[in-house]
Amino acid sequence: MSHAAADLRSDPITFRVAGDVDAAPDDETTILTLSRSDALDLVAWVGLPRDDWGALDSTDLAARCRRRLWPEERNFDREHVVRDRRGGIVACRLAGALRGWTERLLGLTQRAGEQPILFA
Repeated sequence: MSHAAADLRSDPITFRVAGDVDAAPDDETTILTLSRSDALDLVAWVGLPRDDWGALDSTDLAARCRRRLWPEERNFDREHVVRDRRGGIVACRLAGALRGWTERLLGLTQRAGEQPILFA
């Protein structure tokens, strides 16, 4: 794999409402940008395939997010630590992060109405 391909795979993934021209890159109510690994984990967390990009039906996504936000034990994510071969910490995701991102994703679906949520 070339360095360019490796860099591309580590690029962040952004979720946004299709056609939302008012989406500001620093406005948490209009977009959600996560590391690639966190974004793929979030997509899987709400029960969708771990794709790098796509368009999600906002109504279906809202229902999936609401189900993940029910106050049940299985819907509370734990801390996630990634270690290198020597045991050093490479990345860490705090407990509850997936749940928090799910709330933000639900907010995007409410903003979207009938428009799909795009991610890439």
